[in-house]
Amino acid sequence: MARTRVGRPTGPKPTVNVTEAAKAALRLGVDRFTMSEVAAELGVVPSAMYRHIENREALVHEAVRTACAAMAPTVQGETWQDVLWGMTETMWETFERYPGLAATILTTPGAHVWAHPYIARVIGALRERDFPGDEARAAFAVDIVGDLVIAHSIGIRHLREADVDGVRGVDRARAIFEKLGRADPAAEAAAGGVAAFTPSESWTGREALTLIVEFVLQALDALPPSVPSTHGTLYGRGMSG
Repeated sequence: MARTRVGRPTGPKPTVNVTEAAKAALRLGVDRFTMSEVAAELGVVPSAMYRHIENREALVHEAVRTACAAMAPTVQGETWQDVLWGMTETMWETFERYPGLAATILTTPGAHVWAHPYIARVIGALRERDFPGDEARAAFAVDIVGDLVIAHSIGIRHLREADVDGVRGVDRARAIFEKLGRADPAAEAAAGGVAAFTPSESWTGREALTLIVEFVLQALDALPPSVPSTHGTLYGRGMSG
């Protein structure tokens, strides 16, 4: 009589497609996902993940690489200002598509390197369109605009998200602002003279970012084409690295 085999079934171990794992991490939120959540998305057990991906940080880098690789392969625009506006738009759309990506690039050591191919294309396009300054100044301009988009994306995410009671960050900010104003008439009077500091729905969009980038472009056009001596400490904090 044949004996029935008892134990775990044998067979090929499940494989994990690293690119698909990176896409799953981006869908889940690249700054928040867990390896178990990605495994569930792929339909494998968590242990299978570690046969193909060293750890969570390695998957974070792969996710950032995947997101940055999807940025515009060619840089469009007739003028250098058009190029920087296009960069603003490309980065904004990428961060809107992948929540948490901006914060991850800013806080994960080395993650910015995956944006280098895109950044290099932008700097090259600036030089080709008579940007006022040398390559170092063009890189400086890219760093400023990139940091602005990153910071704005991170800030509005917290204003858009709701807490456990379903109250969005912007609504909490508005309530606090109004409460402090009622408690301190002097502060209320002062704030009344600076409408931009009153929390509003516009804080959850890109209106302020557009105004700031426009200011930066006008400054770059007006200032002499030289690079500040602090360039070395500023360049590399955000996308450009």
